[in-house]
Amino acid sequence: MPFASEVAPTLYRILISPSHLRPEAELYGFGLQQPLPQITIPLKPTDDGIAIDLQPIFERVYNRGRYRSRIDYKKAPPASALSKTDQQWLTEYLLNAET
Repeated sequence: MPFASEVAPTLYRILISPSHLRPEAELYGFGLQQPLPQITIPLKPTDDGIAIDLQPIFERVYNRGRYRSRIDYKKAPPASALSKTDQQWLTEYLLNAET
């Protein structure tokens, strides 16, 4: 699939492919230590699309869902899921979040 932009290899990706532009697509890449990206969602073929900042949306859903109290974040994720760098970052992040 041809992409409208180039993205370096990342752990997480978002693919936006408006039906009127297929097979072209926008690819947004990000890592665990980065905020979620701002993406552009097309509404109609004649529209430019709207920009949606995913990080504040994620934070509101996370806080409203009370995931911090529902999920045991001290429990390690599967070893294969994260790189050592991401594991270290996550451990430090969670320790700082408790204070």
